[in-house]
Amino acid sequence: MESLVDSVQRFPVPTDTTEVKRFVHMAGFYRRFIPNFGSKAAPMTRLLRKDAVWRWAEPQQEAFEQLKKALTGKPVLAYPDFSRPFKLVTDASQVGLGAALTQDQGKGRTTRCVRL
Repeated sequence: MESLVDSVQRFPVPTDTTEVKRFVHMAGFYRRFIPNFGSKAAPMTRLLRKDAVWRWAEPQQEAFEQLKKALTGKPVLAYPDFSRPFKLVTDASQVGLGAALTQDQGKGRTTRCVRL
């Protein structure tokens, strides 16, 4: 049986809005684990607007590859260490918003415990 990672890596390049929607919704299920998901997916989600003209170009291909890489790469989350202080980091733009609960692990190393 094919693993989830393999199925994402083999996901075909979308050829219409239905396929874009399928991929973006699948990736969106894991959005809390992908930093700046909204910004990364924006070139693809623009194709889902009612007035959008279908045109798969370089920005959409780059977004597709970035999301596939983010979904199949090494995890970027760590278990929280309740003996250390937490830091809430937030960010917003016109296409998305996000937040991360982080911890300083010493020696200049910071880990993310939760990403929203």
